[in-house]
Amino acid sequence: MVAHFVALFFTGFIVYTAAPGSSLFSWHPTLMAIAFLLLMFEGLLVFSPISSLVPRQSRATKVTLHWMLQVTSLTCAIGGFAAIYYNKEINNKEHFTSWHGLIGMSAVGYSCMQMLGGSVLKYPTLASILRIKLKLADLKIVHATSGLVSFILVCVSFMLAMFSNWFCKNVTGTTWYACLGCISCILFIIMNQITSTYLPKVKSRKRVAH
Repeated sequence: MVAHFVALFFTGFIVYTAAPGSSLFSWHPTLMAIAFLLLMFEGLLVFSPISSLVPRQSRATKVTLHWMLQVTSLTCAIGGFAAIYYNKEINNKEHFTSWHGLIGMSAVGYSCMQMLGGSVLKYPTLASILRIKLKLADLKIVHATSGLVSFILVCVSFMLAMFSNWFCKNVTGTTWYACLGCISCILFIIMNQITSTYLPKVKSRKRVAH
């Protein structure tokens, strides 16, 4: 339950600090926090044997919940991306001039690609249409590993955002370090879940292959 509390608390803090509706820019941190720190995080935890909020549900139900949360997450992320893009346009500012902007754009783009990969798993007939020759079990491992890469990009982008003028102006001192700790905690939880779940499967498949 600690994982869910950290994600909910930190997302709430970002939303409170951003004050959505106070400006066009305010929707950028608001929607990005909801998209990645809450929805994507919870979507990944659905499959956790320890932290899932629905541990007794069937695999099919968990897949559906995962899919719904990730689609909603990506929708919010695109909204957050559009808000900051349009905000810079109307203020005649250049785009993607910082590491936060570049990695943030990469995180959103990678998430879109990850969504397409998940669609192949949800609808296996797409694999044959796209002429993907990997077995379903291998595709699951690739999708999970790719998901970890996506979430790492997200967390790195949030860490870089903590050095932005807006964040440093509104969050200082111990609170700033607490926010860094929240992001690190969230990232560690997902890294531990995916590696502990899929790494043994990779090793097992290698032994079978040999």
